[in-house]
Amino acid sequence: MIRQESYYCKHCGKTVPPEGVYCKFCGLPMGPSFREETGERRRGRSPVLLTGDERYSVAERLWTSDRATVDLARDLRLGRQVLIRRPGIAVMTSPDGLSAFLRALRTSARLRHPGIAAVFEEGSDKDGPYAVVEFVEGRSLRDRLETEGRIGLQEVLRLGVDIADALVYSHEQGVVHGNLTPSRVLLDSQGRPRIHSFVRIEIPELPLRRGEFDAPDLQPLTPQVADDVFSLGMLLRACLLGQPGPADDAAIPVSLREILSGALATSATDRWRSMEELRDALSAVGGRRLKARDGRCPECGVLDADDHPFCGNCGSDLRDLFRTCDACGHKQHQRHSICGQCGANLDNQGKLALEQVFLALLAGAWDSVAREIQRLRLLGSEFEASDAEHGAGVLVKVSHLLEETWRQGRWETVQIALPLVGEVARTLGILPPAVYKRLAESLNSCTRLVAEASELARDRKLSMAQLRMQRCRELAPVLPHAAEDVATWIASMVGWFDERIGEAKALAEQGKLDEARTRVKMALEYIHKDDPLVARAQSVFQRKSTSKASTA
Repeated sequence: MIRQESYYCKHCGKTVPPEGVYCKFCGLPMGPSFREETGERRRGRSPVLLTGDERYSVAERLWTSDRATVDLARDLRLGRQVLIRRPGIAVMTSPDGLSAFLRALRTSARLRHPGIAAVFEEGSDKDGPYAVVEFVEGRSLRDRLETEGRIGLQEVLRLGVDIADALVYSHEQGVVHGNLTPSRVLLDSQGRPRIHSFVRIEIPELPLRRGEFDAPDLQPLTPQVADDVFSLGMLLRACLLGQPGPADDAAIPVSLREILSGALATSATDRWRSMEELRDALSAVGGRRLKARDGRCPECGVLDADDHPFCGNCGSDLRDLFRTCDACGHKQHQRHSICGQCGANLDNQGKLALEQVFLALLAGAWDSVAREIQRLRLLGSEFEASDAEHGAGVLVKVSHLLEETWRQGRWETVQIALPLVGEVARTLGILPPAVYKRLAESLNSCTRLVAEASELARDRKLSMAQLRMQRCRELAPVLPHAAEDVATWIASMVGWFDERIGEAKALAEQGKLDEARTRVKMALEYIHKDDPLVARAQSVFQRKSTSKASTA
């Protein structure tokens, strides 16, 4: 924690050193915020956890508009950078603006996926409501296109598969993005995409916003899966061309033209029926291009003897078919086994890099795994059946290790590791093991159940929240601390409710109806009217009236 050299007394305004609890000039206490900022224990008092307005320190304003404002801030309690997103003036002045903002925020908070930026919490202060969103260190896809231009086909396919996989998950949760653009796709330090700003905030009385990435038949207030399919097709086309352009541009590979035409059809009924179909089609194209080792264009079959970056016959981008020598950095086509500049054996370098990937997987060094996978892409090596067989055994062992990590309640580690294991499987051209798929399904289900339980608990629907946590415990033997805290709080509230109802029943049996009603009223203050627990509270007096009727 960074310590300041001096502070200002909030009573007299004079500069005081960070030592002590009381001001040396006016003698008044500096207050709890002073102890929190210095992070010290003085006179046996523990610093209070930062809450509310004092928890986040805004560093800079990233951008602002009439619909939203985003600030880069620091979470002083956890010591991490976050984004503070606030509704703009146009949203706040609308009668339905605040409810639309909160509805979009709570919908996005349900999503837990490695390819989706997380929403941490919501709050309100003197400046109005805000959302605390995960900060991804890197840059947006839009910034990369503006600075570097078009992207190589193999990387476009990888980005497309990763983005489509995240959208498949959101569609399974019933959430459509509806506003996918390059500015809403963040690339982290390892080049992996993270989507943010799910559920576009559109208000009926405000002018509708339409962009070049929106489907022609998009209804902003009720987007459909077909709209996300169109937006992803536009995004991939912009990556291939460096900017939005026609679908039949010569720079778009032949194998992708049919896929993009299926995503960019004018009518929603003519597009891909689901994001899963589009993802699988992109994965198949990536697998075919990795095997182009004979110097011929994988799209039209014309031989290029001089290692040009683009095909002279069909205009396809061939740069992803080049590999880089690990010794001297020289780039050449994948058909070469020996570096033309230093004479190094390129195939041996690929095998060594693959072995490093396996060692990093078994050691749980996930940062090293990501680096070695990137190195494998640069080397562009093709692997034999024995390598794939060895890799399959390693992935099975790693998946079992991750399953043990999952049983220990370390969900964050599993969330980081699973995409890397899947990437290694795609690199080797093999299917992930069954335990990997089972673990991924359990992780997605549990994160969704915990998010739903937290939202239900916030709405005071305790019995439904407790049911979600019970389902989660059936899948995960041990919950992480945050989820365990949610489960404990829900169980304690349900237990407190049962205690009040038990007291009310005892008082009703003794004929003390007024005191019994007081207990029931106290219990119902913390329960939503639609919660099944309400029926349990109402049964207290129903039993009493039934017993009176039977006595009569």
